[in-house]
Amino acid sequence: MTAKPMVAATPVTIEYLERLPKFISICASWTFGQWGCQSNGSYEQTRGEFEAATKNSIPLTLIAIENALPVGMVTLADRDFDGKSHLSPWLKSLFVHPFHRKKG
Repeated sequence: MTAKPMVAATPVTIEYLERLPKFISICASWTFGQWGCQSNGSYEQTRGEFEAATKNSIPLTLIAIENALPVGMVTLADRDFDGKSHLSPWLKSLFVHPFHRKKG
């Protein structure tokens, strides 16, 4: 049996979404499609939340990039549920595109 040569994986980098505003609509689409459409929200409201995310205050969003394309994201927010203000900060909107899941 011959071993297959190992192919070097393309590195994934992590960036602040604020530095890559061209990906705001993708993050908003992922979030709204995954959670927002179930909570009486709107795509426009979701997009506005990502537009407000900065690297110097909460909320902030980090985006995983591979081959110059977004493959995942996560947001750090003050809170995610009304009535649970003691649970802060809150990690939310953790999403990895299905094509990039289970890769370690």
